[in-house]
Amino acid sequence: MKKAILLTGFNNWGKSTHIKHLFYCSNFHFQQTYSIPEITARFAVQSQSNDDKGEEKFIEIVNKRITESPDAGENIFCAFCPTKELNNDSQRILNGQPFASYKEIHMLLLVNKWDHHASLNVLNIRTHLASIKNLKIHFIDADSAPTLTTDQDRQDARIKQIKSILAIIFP
Repeated sequence: MKKAILLTGFNNWGKSTHIKHLFYCSNFHFQQTYSIPEITARFAVQSQSNDDKGEEKFIEIVNKRITESPDAGENIFCAFCPTKELNNDSQRILNGQPFASYKEIHMLLLVNKWDHHASLNVLNIRTHLASIKNLKIHFIDADSAPTLTTDQDRQDARIKQIKSILAIIFP
């Protein structure tokens, strides 16, 4: 069953950094799939989001990753931004191809910016994306614990929570 994983936050929220740490890799090639230790799936990986590339270019790159992937993009893991801009609309992106062809889309929402200077407005995101029937939203908020005082502690907590959610999605 085709599954898309979207690590979601706004610009400079740590999406690409987390992807690099999860996969122990910084360059993701089109003709390869990648694994996360302890997770039973392989992924085509797009570490730059629609916020980095813009809607049209992001879709083009994701399509290319899927097309050139050895498993035709059975699972894809992308950085993603929940934009509502006229020329970069997350709802339109997810309702269109290639994401509409995925049986499940799992959005892993980074609730807090890495430095805790901002938080996502979860209600706005849920409302904007409510029409996407194959979307499941998961909250990444383990970094909110008051005992986590350093950036590294918060990043480690997020990575651990992301892996635990992925272990449920890919048993």
